[in-house]
Amino acid sequence: MKRLALASTALAAVAILIGVPASADVTASYSLGPAPSGMPQMVVEVNDRGDVRIAMGNQMAAVVLDGVSYLIQADLQGVYVARYDDLTALLSEHVTAMMSQHASPAHPAQAPMSFVQGGTETIGGRTGAIWSARRRGEPMPGMDWVISSDPDLAPLGRVFARQFDASTNGMRTMLGSTVGADVENFSEPIRALLARGAPLRMGHILRLERVDNGPIPSSEFQLPSTPLTRAQLEARLGWGPAPAPAATGAH
Repeated sequence: MKRLALASTALAAVAILIGVPASADVTASYSLGPAPSGMPQMVVEVNDRGDVRIAMGNQMAAVVLDGVSYLIQADLQGVYVARYDDLTALLSEHVTAMMSQHASPAHPAQAPMSFVQGGTETIGGRTGAIWSARRRGEPMPGMDWVISSDPDLAPLGRVFARQFDASTNGMRTMLGSTVGADVENFSEPIRALLARGAPLRMGHILRLERVDNGPIPSSEFQLPSTPLTRAQLEARLGWGPAPAPAATGAH
């Protein structure tokens, strides 16, 4: 259960796993959690090829190369690389297996959420529109977003939008029809919001600190090792048997 929770957290933290075309190199630093949170910064890098790297302090990183997403993590055995698709597939299998052992109680669908625009806010030297969430006409505390339509930040906006779609699809697959309506009621308004531009702030979860348009070294987008196979990854996470050692031949 602990490993499953850690993997879920890792997937949620990979906020920009889908690469998109960019017009110039962009490096954006975001603070995470309410200030002062003591949490590591999230640094997002997008180069002019559309390759992406996100680093969460020195704990983990995600890299997108030629449209393929990888997660770089470290455990007691050292640093390893996993394909994002393999990790999400394994996580889905284990969540499904866990849910099948416990009956899910029926629950009414949540009312749809909507966003109302009101005023502007300057964050990290960039100005964006404030969008406040509402449900049944009532404010939802902590769900106010600031979205910038600044063309310089367009690559970031596209990345966040693509990742949100991937995350929503993963939730829908793992949780099934029992919460399907809730997923749609939550995701559709946010999807429309992200289509407007790049997030400067997401409630108390994420806040832009600064943006740099200087060139990014190509070394930032290199993988430290060959990605694990799905079987190797499953064993590394402790969810399956360790792969058999390779034959050494007769002596």
